Amino acid sequence: DPTVDVTGTWTGTYSTSLISETQVTLNLTQAAASISSMSIRSVDGSTKRAVQAAANVTGTFTAPDVEGTVSGTVSVNTITFTLNQTTPDCTGTFSGTATVSGNTMTFTFTGSDCLGTHANGQGTATKQVQGINAPTNLTATAISTTQINLSWTDNSNNEEHFMVERKTGSG
Repeated sequence: DPTVDVTGTWTGTYSTSLISETQVTLNLTQAAASISSMSIRSVDGSTKRAVQAAANVTGTFTAPDVEGTVSGTVSVNTITFTLNQTTPDCTGTFSGTATVSGNTMTFTFTGSDCLGTHANGQGTATKQVQGINAPTNLTATAISTTQINLSWTDNSNNEEHFMVERKTGSG
């Protein structure tokens, strides 16, 4: 399974045993995945190869009156993370896991700061999807009576694919 890309801005809410529901913004950057593999010998004597991809994730988080840094790894759709709260009068460290499904992240965590030990931390966040910039400089070059080559300038880096449609007739 490919590793999901969590790069971007995520906004949502969280709560802990010490804090009622509050807003949070995560700005995450994901590095390219590194591949690790190992050979496993089955009961029948055959050798199987297991491959796992993991990518480092870094970023920042902000919530009312607190801020800090995020670091961790993502493999398939699970993030294992550490939050370092760097607010001058209330530093702290938290660790947890998050599961990503589409543009939704669900996370759990524990840790402590100047307020005490935060148990049962949980929350959800939604990835803020940026609009796609339209391509420009479209050119069509007739190669033959049955082939036309198209080219354009791609002005976005967040699209999954381009769809080219054909219409016969006028209009």
